[in-house]
Amino acid sequence: MVANETRHLDEAISPSHYQFTGWVTLEDGTRVRAKIETKEYIKAVCRTLDGEEAWAVSNVLKYISRYRTKHKDNVKRDINKAIEYCEFLKEIIEEKEAQ
Repeated sequence: MVANETRHLDEAISPSHYQFTGWVTLEDGTRVRAKIETKEYIKAVCRTLDGEEAWAVSNVLKYISRYRTKHKDNVKRDINKAIEYCEFLKEIIEEKEAQ
């Protein structure tokens, strides 16, 4: 595999619009620079949620995390998708509460 093909494959598996580098505060108060991928954050947030609720929350997180980087010419596109999934989430929660 040539270097260019490897970069293309890496981008397909772990796209840059789903990667973030920033400062994280540890439990002891220490601040460290860390890199996190959206899929890892989604797994951590959704691990205690079930089915449809996890599906809706994961999509909200996905679209919000990339809104400024994937579609730079139309940032509202991902914001609107996140809002749509927030509405789905609201309906899911309302249905659970009604039971």
